[in-house]
Amino acid sequence: MSPPLPRRRLRGHGAVLFVGTLAGNLLGYLFFVVLSRTLSPQDLGAVGSLASLATIAAVPGLGIQLVAARWVAAPASDSAEVADGADAALAAGLRLALLLSAIALVLAPGAAYLLRVDVSAALAVAVAAAPITMTFAVQGLLQGRERFAALAIVAALVGVTRVVAAVIAAGAGLGPVAVMWLFAAGCAVTFVVAAALLRRDGQLPGPSAIRHAWGSSAARTIFRESATAVLPMSGLLVLSSVDMLLARHFLPADLSGGYAVGVLFEKVALWGPAFLATLYYPRMARQSDRPRAVRDALLLTAAVGVIGIVAAFLLGGPLVAVVGGAGYAALAPLAWLFTALGVALALVQVLVYADLAVGRHRAGAAVWLALGASAVVVAGRHDTITAVVTGVLGSILAVAIVSAALSRSPRRARGAPRG
Repeated sequence: MSPPLPRRRLRGHGAVLFVGTLAGNLLGYLFFVVLSRTLSPQDLGAVGSLASLATIAAVPGLGIQLVAARWVAAPASDSAEVADGADAALAAGLRLALLLSAIALVLAPGAAYLLRVDVSAALAVAVAAAPITMTFAVQGLLQGRERFAALAIVAALVGVTRVVAAVIAAGAGLGPVAVMWLFAAGCAVTFVVAAALLRRDGQLPGPSAIRHAWGSSAARTIFRESATAVLPMSGLLVLSSVDMLLARHFLPADLSGGYAVGVLFEKVALWGPAFLATLYYPRMARQSDRPRAVRDALLLTAAVGVIGIVAAFLLGGPLVAVVGGAGYAALAPLAWLFTALGVALALVQVLVYADLAVGRHRAGAAVWLALGASAVVVAGRHDTITAVVTGVLGSILAVAIVSAALSRSPRRARGAPRG
């Protein structure tokens, strides 16, 4: 295991990780902006639905990233096989990548029918699932070793390759099928670069080492833990979108359109400080660093969130005008509420990561309870935008409090099985 970064250097690496993550997210939005210049609304909708499908397919990959990072950051000293955790993590990642792509290939015709897209475009997403998953596995090794500069490069490169794909497609006048195959090629390039960054540190296992680790108990355990990590990670994904789904279902069309503008404030408040959970995750996995790491991650996330809430409260009018236009001026007094909802989600993300850092899923289960509570509360009171956003916010704050209490319970003993 690599020595942890000194605390004074952690801040600098955090800034780099923030920039890389922000660049990747912004470039991800630019992907659609570029394509909107040449694709018809129907074709752009097809690309959007397929990109969303790729996001769903990536959830197991994020699970293996977090599990691999935990195994590297806090290896079980009583297990000889975990000494080769990188070999086992990549072997498990390869197994998961092949499984996901195989399942996606089988489901591609059905997905194409439901989304009303060409089967070839859906097959591109199925092929992309493999390099996406392997990239997550490599990111887990970089994260666990606290190689945050390299992690930032990979995060930014995800957006860069998508924009390059969009520019090529737009310049050549290509349609959704070609766009998605260029998207898949970009995913493969990202994996190659991520592996090269890992190799630069002399930490990339060779093919023979991965083959040797393929059937090891460590690889099987990492694979199993990654599969179970899908539950909390998918819960976070759904929880971050449930309010928009509820608003679309219960509110009149004009109000649901206004809610969609408010959600932009929520997303910025959620993804803005999200890098902090990634930054502190390896320390959350180490028993000696865990209490302070969880506290620091929560406090910094809350501090960034408070700044955002105050800014949205004071500048709601101008910000809404920039984001949605003058037609949504009535939404300005609610900008801070949407921001607060995003901050609450960011805090829940930290708590879920803190739980996963020690191989637990209780906070993830609480997330699914929050989903049910949000649906019940909003179903009972949904006459205004305010009613929907406050109903969901109350449910998420409740799960944050429960998750915080769970995170304070003693860590599992080091000798206990990881599975």
